[in-house]
Amino acid sequence: MLKVYYGRESQDKEGFLFERIAEVLGRIDKDQDRVVLIVPDQYTLQAERNAIAYLKVNGLIDLEILSQGRLADRILSETGGSARVPIDKQGRQMLLSKILSEESQHLNVFQGMERFSSFVGMTNDLISEMKQYNADLPRLAEVIYALDEKSLLSRKLKDIYRLYE
Repeated sequence: MLKVYYGRESQDKEGFLFERIAEVLGRIDKDQDRVVLIVPDQYTLQAERNAIAYLKVNGLIDLEILSQGRLADRILSETGGSARVPIDKQGRQMLLSKILSEESQHLNVFQGMERFSSFVGMTNDLISEMKQYNADLPRLAEVIYALDEKSLLSRKLKDIYRLYE
């Protein structure tokens, strides 16, 4: 169950909130239920201190105080969303070098460029920017189709399309 409490700045929201938490802690099933209090990012330590003072306990067993970021981390870890490890820039460059070497014979303008690390780095940056600005493959195909097939730009974009794909 989710309960949201809010009030004016002059009101004693903490006192009200910890009274409700004390009531809930008194009747929950200790083995299964927990109370989670979500507070602003920089306020977790102070909120824990205040909870210990208001509740007059030595520790917080059934009450968990989380920031929004920590709550998101918890949700991802429990649902398996954090199981995937993102690839960093060097990992993407290694992957792109492998793709370039495998696709080199199919490339028109950039054939043989996989041996130059500066080209791999520029291609990596280009693909990162394309992802950042949501430049998807269908839109790139439209641009290629609109250009003269024999133009250098068209041939370069076809190579980029193949690599990005």
